[in-house]
Amino acid sequence: MNPSFEDIVPENKKGKPSDIEHSVTVASREKAIDVFKTAAQRMLYINDWQRIGSFISAVFDLTNPEGQKLERPAALGDFIRIDIQGPGSSEGDGYDWVFIEAMDDKSNSDAEEESLAMRVRPCKQPGKETNAVAHFFTGEATSTFIIRRDQNTVTSSYHGRNEILNTGTGKPLDKVRNVIMGGAALAGISEIQWDVLIRSFLKQEV
Repeated sequence: MNPSFEDIVPENKKGKPSDIEHSVTVASREKAIDVFKTAAQRMLYINDWQRIGSFISAVFDLTNPEGQKLERPAALGDFIRIDIQGPGSSEGDGYDWVFIEAMDDKSNSDAEEESLAMRVRPCKQPGKETNAVAHFFTGEATSTFIIRRDQNTVTSSYHGRNEILNTGTGKPLDKVRNVIMGGAALAGISEIQWDVLIRSFLKQEV
């Protein structure tokens, strides 16, 4: 991983880290700039993730802090509602929730290198009084998505850190559900899905 991303990708203190990366190299700098812009736009238009990642089983919706769906690129402080196939989180009214806690935009088509990074973290359902995390991982977990261009090469990557099962919930059914869903994620199911998604960011056509 590029040392310049150490600030946005946390240190992994618990669990096994996940790092997935794919790159494409094109014939010209101009083409690489176009690929970067398209990939960055696809990363930010979260509502389209299931459409562009044809084998992704979850539906992702960008929302505001009140849980209302947004039809625009993602921004710092937004929330993401995740509808995963299978039993949903009762803490999240059937959904898993994360929020966008960090973004690092170094887009610059005049430079030889440019990048865009976004980090999300499990959280409570927006608008609820409870502070209970509505996700199968605890609030210590993070997922970071990065698009970067180095001259004619564009790279899309995913970095999962501190992924620990959320078994501290006070709801017994959620505890069982989080063990099942989180266990499947830790067994590699999530990595397969993220691999599909970050590859789709770089496709010429979707």
